[in-house]
Amino acid sequence: MSLQRSSDGRRVKLYGEALGGADHVSFNLYVVAGQARLKPCEMPRQKVIDFVAGFRPDKAR
Repeated sequence: MSLQRSSDGRRVKLYGEALGGADHVSFNLYVVAGQARLKPCEMPRQKVIDFVAGFRPDKAR
């Protein structure tokens, strides 16, 4: 997984790959006029929401 923030703090980009599989998740999150706007990259919005809601970091790393 990689997470990048723009220097002005108005954009967050996330890309993650499934361990041992071919699946991935990718999106940009923009803050416009104080409101967050999710922009999935070529995938359903719900897939991104489910991934983020279910994410648990690997404690071994």
